Amino acid sequence: MSAPSVFSRVRRLRESGAISGFSARVDPAVFGYGVLAFVRVELDRASDAQALIDRFASSPDCEACYRLGHADELLVRIRLRSLEELSAHLEAIRRSGGRARAELVVRTMFERDFTPRLV
Repeated sequence: MSAPSVFSRVRRLRESGAISGFSARVDPAVFGYGVLAFVRVELDRASDAQALIDRFASSPDCEACYRLGHADELLVRIRLRSLEELSAHLEAIRRSGGRARAELVVRTMFERDFTPRLV
């Protein structure tokens, strides 16, 4: 394909919302963020789920937050510099009325971005 054809196609994909942005892949460990954890948060009736979600959204350590099949469970992907930072996140969750269980990632076997299957 010619460069003008590619540019036109990418422009149409951006305008349609199919492409929402562009980014560079960086190695977090190079910047000192060598700890990756998945934290499962169980909320009780007294906890404020939205306050926790807002806290995760405002923290640069939290890469993603997912609501699981149960309305009272969240899964948070957190990238940190140390286990002490993870401990601080877990303590904050507990103070807000949630129960947290962290799983540390020992090694990433593979990771990929979403690629639509065009069949």
